[in-house]
Amino acid sequence: MTAGSPVLGADALADRARWRLAVSPAPPNLIVTPTAAGLMLRVAPIRPGPASDAGVYPIDTPAPIATIRAKRLQQRIAGDQRVTYGSASISERIVGTATRLPRLGDQGVLVDLEYADRLGADFGAGESLQVWLAPGAPRDIVDRLRQQGLIVQGEESIDTVAARYASFGPPLTLQFMLLSAVIGIALAIGSASVVAAVERRPRAAELNALRIQGAPARVVQRVAAEGYLILVGVSIVVGLLLVVLIRTYIGDVLPYFADGWKTP
Repeated sequence: MTAGSPVLGADALADRARWRLAVSPAPPNLIVTPTAAGLMLRVAPIRPGPASDAGVYPIDTPAPIATIRAKRLQQRIAGDQRVTYGSASISERIVGTATRLPRLGDQGVLVDLEYADRLGADFGAGESLQVWLAPGAPRDIVDRLRQQGLIVQGEESIDTVAARYASFGPPLTLQFMLLSAVIGIALAIGSASVVAAVERRPRAAELNALRIQGAPARVVQRVAAEGYLILVGVSIVVGLLLVVLIRTYIGDVLPYFADGWKTP
């Protein structure tokens, strides 16, 4: 290969350490052998099942690729560790973990996109690259990106996304459920007040009889006040226990986000 002067000579071609096969979970179907004139490529015998791309590529990126995974994603027990981008499956070396990743939460992988693009044969179609901005980003960062040749297709912020999700059905339903809970509490308070008002005279006669029989005034006052408080307290404790059990064994009855996305 020449462009006025030698670019890639026989010595470079014959250096096996400069070349790699395709990074794929499928077995390689190419035999690469260095010779005096360069590289000799031979197609391996056909095997049943999938086979990797029959080509050689320059080693211009670390392999396996270094990644930072969210803690929720566990390493594989057997076989080489791999990460998938579209239809490309790349060997990876986990160099660190993160509690949360921007937008992905606890389910994601952080990797050098340029290296991944070189290693992956096919990232699929329709991917949309993103630039994540920290709170201290310059105000003219979008203009700077455009000056560097990037085409900005859209902008999103936490406030705009929250407002969009708030207009969907699940959040509105959850608001209705919250309103129903508030109304239920108000009805419970009203019911307890009605019961107390109805029982006021019979209870007064009972407590007066206790006083006549020698019960101390302090005890009678405690019975009059704490009788209903104990009933309300037991009801609250039982209700909270039921809520915990339902939450543990059933989970969210209605997801907040219609597309299944979870809060990071």
